[in-house]
Amino acid sequence: RSVVARILAAVITGDGGAGDHERGVFAGLAPGFELDATAALGPPGHFELASAGSTTAVKETILLLGWVVAVTDEALGEGEVAVLDAAAAGLGFAPEAAARLKRTAQAYVVEQAEAALVGAGWDPASTAAEVERLAAAIGFKT
Repeated sequence: RSVVARILAAVITGDGGAGDHERGVFAGLAPGFELDATAALGPPGHFELASAGSTTAVKETILLLGWVVAVTDEALGEGEVAVLDAAAAGLGFAPEAAARLKRTAQAYVVEQAEAALVGAGWDPASTAAEVERLAAAIGFKT
């Protein structure tokens, strides 16, 4: 849990700060950890990452969660990318596998946003435009 909390803290604070919403996200995903104190520890090192998960599925989940948190603010900063690229390498993912997990997380966020817009009654053209804007903002090619 500490490794996940440290990755999330580094991602959330990687763009220079954390607002109330981001603090709430962290509290929900890393109960028992305080954002500022966890962020002060820095992202986990290679040894910690290498021992983080017992299975590939656990390691994939850790990385997917990090990417989802990174893109839900509709931006993808260089600091966030650096943290998650290092996490992927430390978890033992080849670059192609890490890129696949990133795309999976981006697709998930875009699909959830589209479903929310449709559910809110947005017309198809406005929905398509907003989905396209979000995808571009997070570097996802639809």
